[in-house]
Amino acid sequence: MKHLLRVPLPIYVLLLLAVLVTVSYFFMQTSASRALNEQLQDVLQKRELIEIANLALDDKTKDFLLHLPADVKVKSDLTTDQQGGLVVEGQEIIYLNTRIEDQTVHAYLIGERTTLWQRMIPDWKLFKLAIDHTVQLPDLLKDK
Repeated sequence: MKHLLRVPLPIYVLLLLAVLVTVSYFFMQTSASRALNEQLQDVLQKRELIEIANLALDDKTKDFLLHLPADVKVKSDLTTDQQGGLVVEGQEIIYLNTRIEDQTVHAYLIGERTTLWQRMIPDWKLFKLAIDHTVQLPDLLKDK
């Protein structure tokens, strides 16, 4: 125990900082996928036509979402981490994949990045969904 007291205080501070940075890094990796899973599951349970139509990028995606069984579950263990992103005017659009039934769904989430807190822990909102991955991230801003 005495040898621990001989270590200078900055070493303890650096160790604590390293632990906090590591924990926040892993939290950031899962926050977007967790937000996607929760919001998508909520949309599928509500089954509101207007909300689904606004989220779907095309008619094929809209039809797929509307014809899912009532008890469908998002396969959260198959949701990817962020695959790409684009920051425009303080907003970031990110791209993730998940699976519903046996179909891969490409999801785009949007988050405000204007304050320091939002940069550290963004609040992700489900923005668009697509079955066919033919859209480019900059093209999403035209609908906004």
